[in-house]
Order: sequence, then C-alpha cells, then structure tokens
Amino acid sequence: VDTNDAFEESTFQAKLLSTIEACRELGKSSLWIEVPMSRARLIERMSEPGLRFHHAFNGTAVLNMWLRDGESKVPEFATHNVGVGAVVVNSKDEILCVRELRKNYMPFKIPTGLAELG
Repeated sequence: VDTNDAFEESTFQAKLLSTIEACRELGKSSLWIEVPMSRARLIERMSEPGLRFHHAFNGTAVLNMWLRDGESKVPEFATHNVGVGAVVVNSKDEILCVRELRKNYMPFKIPTGLAELG
C-alpha cells in the first residue's frame, strides 16, 4: 500500500482482488503487502480474501497470502534463533569437520546451524 498514491477506499477491494488474481496468473507462490499505520483500517478488508498477519515492525504491518494449493510454505516470523552444534567422532577417533564455501572464513569447524521452528 503506497501512501504517496492517490487512494480511493471505494475501489480498494476490487484492486486487491485483481492484484491477487494477477499474482496467481503470473505463477507467484505468495503475495506480501506492507501496510503503514496510516492505512491500518484496511487490514480487516485485506483479511477477507485470505491475507494474514506475518509480522509488524516500526509502524508497518506485513501481511501475506499463500497463492498455491496446499499448505503455506511461508515460514513463521522469527522471534528468536536457536543454534545447534555437534561433535561427531568415528571409530578411529577422527572428528567430523566441515568447511564453509565462503572465502576468508575459518578453514574447518564442527557442524553447526540454526534449528527450525517445530
């Protein structure tokens, strides 16, 4: 929602539905809309065709809609990260180490990563 454009609430719903259909025709997976606080009154109308809250930040609500069949593949908004690491030792007392593909990074390290929600 662009607050700089001329805006007609009376035509908003038709434009929203047209945008959703156009995104589907283009084969898009999901639709994202940023709504500034000044247009928050429109969020209820955006929920009618299926847009849902994803997150809010600095006076802007972000809504999304999964456009394909089946369960949404859009991840939940991150509220925290959980790091994991592992030490793997084989029968020869060798430790499994991995190397990042990025340049200027430590040559080898133990396997680490972030846990996903759920």
